[in-house]
Amino acid sequence: MNKTNRYLHALIGFMVALTCLFHGACGRKGPPVPPGAPALPPVADLRHDIIGDQMTLSWSAPKGNGADALAGYVVMRSVTDLGDEPCAGCPILFERVTSLGPSVTEYRETVSRGKHYIYKVMAHTSYQAWSKDSRLIRFNVPVVDKGDS
Repeated sequence: MNKTNRYLHALIGFMVALTCLFHGACGRKGPPVPPGAPALPPVADLRHDIIGDQMTLSWSAPKGNGADALAGYVVMRSVTDLGDEPCAGCPILFERVTSLGPSVTEYRETVSRGKHYIYKVMAHTSYQAWSKDSRLIRFNVPVVDKGDS
């Protein structure tokens, strides 16, 4: 094989590798977000109620510009032991508890004694545009109720 053929084979190999690199890096992208679509309003009135060991979060569906694109909600929770001191300035680590449909505006859960809970709810659209976080709901569940003897 002469020098020109080796050069040509090397160039073709380089071009094939470069093409594979660009096509492999493309990946699957999410569904397109319509340009100029209004932002989804956040859940504005998140509230909670505790009866015994049952906690209920409730809220109203967002209203206003963009609310017609609502596809559902995600409830997020952070749980720590009451004795654990939070570090000043550290982020709160949330976990996804559940995903709910657009007509569901309530979530119930059994809470454990000796824990500190923080909840938030976010609304989302079918094209995965997310609202800002709701306000945070924070509460403690004491180890022993004052009424217990």
